[in-house]
Amino acid sequence: MAAHPHDADPPAVDLPTRTRGLPAATGAGLRARVLRSRDAVASLLPAWDRLVEELSASPFLSGTFYLAWLDELGSRREPLVVAVEDAAGALRAVVPWARRGPIAISVPGRYRIAGELLAAPADLAASWRLGLAAAFASRRVRAVLVPWLSAGADLDAAGAACADLGLAHRASFRYRRFLQPLAGTFDEYQAMMPAKRRKSIRNSRNVLAREGEIVFRDATFDEAWPTLRRFFLAQWTPDRRADAVWLGDEAGSRVDRRLLERFGHELVLLEVGGRPVAGAVTVSAGTYRTSLYLVRDPALRAASPGKTLSLELVRRALEDGVRVVDHMGEGGDKEWHGVEPTPAHELLVTRRGPLGTALLAVRRAQLGRAGGPPAEDPTWR
Repeated sequence: MAAHPHDADPPAVDLPTRTRGLPAATGAGLRARVLRSRDAVASLLPAWDRLVEELSASPFLSGTFYLAWLDELGSRREPLVVAVEDAAGALRAVVPWARRGPIAISVPGRYRIAGELLAAPADLAASWRLGLAAAFASRRVRAVLVPWLSAGADLDAAGAACADLGLAHRASFRYRRFLQPLAGTFDEYQAMMPAKRRKSIRNSRNVLAREGEIVFRDATFDEAWPTLRRFFLAQWTPDRRADAVWLGDEAGSRVDRRLLERFGHELVLLEVGGRPVAGAVTVSAGTYRTSLYLVRDPALRAASPGKTLSLELVRRALEDGVRVVDHMGEGGDKEWHGVEPTPAHELLVTRRGPLGTALLAVRRAQLGRAGGPPAEDPTWR
C-alpha cells in the first residue's frame, strides 16, 4: 500500500512538535513514529505484542490482530499506526489506526469493542496527543473515528488531547461493554454471588445433568470451530449476524485463528451425554482475558447451558490468575456474574472550521436516524 506523497512523515517527531495548523503537542520525552506500510507495521510486531503482554491489555490491541485484519479485511485501507517511543527508542505505546480516504479509523475500535490506545496510564495523555497530531499532520485526513471507546481514562485523555490541539470532537453513547474484575478464589467468588443467582445456575446445571454426564472438553481450533459456527448460525438471526461477530465469516475466522495462535487461549466445549450443547473461546494477554465467543445450541430449550459454561470459565480464569475478563458487548451470561456495564462511545474528531462542523453535524444526523443519541444527550461533546 503506497503512501501518498503528501502523507510523508519524518521517521520520528520529538515532542513538543507542531503540525499543520495545530498547537504544539507535549509529552515527557516521548516521540511519535508513523508507520504507513504493512512492512513497517510488521517490523514493529515483536515489540508491539510484547507490550500488550507487559501491560495486560486486550489482545485486540496487538500487532498480530492488526496485521491479520490488514491481510484479510483491510485491503482498502492504508495503515496509520503511531509508535510512541521514549528517548532510548523503547516502545511505550501504540495508536492502531488505519486510513481510507479522508477518515482515519481505530481498527480494534471498529472491528471489536477495544478502541482504547495501547499505553500505560502514565503515557495515555501524551499518546492521544501524539496519535491525533500525527493523523492530522496528513493533508488527506479530515477526521478520526473511534466507533467504540469505553468511558473513563481513554475518553477523558482523548478529550483533553483535542482541547490541547484545538480539534473539534464529539462523543456519543453507542453501546455497553462488560469488564469483569476478578480476585480471590473460586469458592470466594461463589460465596459472594447473590443467593438467587446461585440458585438459578444450580438449577440450570441440574436440568443439564438429567440429560447426561456434563463434561467440559478442551478442543483444538479445527475440532471446535465447526460446532461453534453451527451454534452461532442457528442462534443469531441473519440481520444480526453481520453486526455481531466473525464466527460465520471465513476471512474473519482466519483473523481469529491467527490471534489464537499467538496468544494464550481456550476453546471449550460443554458436552452433555457426549453431545456438545455450548462452546466458548477466550484469548488472554497477561492477566487480561477476553471472552471472544460464547454460543449454545438453541435446540436445547430445557436448560441454559450458557450459564453453566460461563461459571466454568470464571473458575478457570481465577485459577489462571486472570484479573479482568472482558465480555465485550455480546455473548455470555454477564448478568449472572454481577458485571456492571461500562458505557462505550463513538468518538469523532475533526479540525475546527466549516468542514469539521459539517462533518460533526452529518454524523449527528446519521446517528439520530439510526436511533442514536438525541440532540440533548449530555454525552455529546
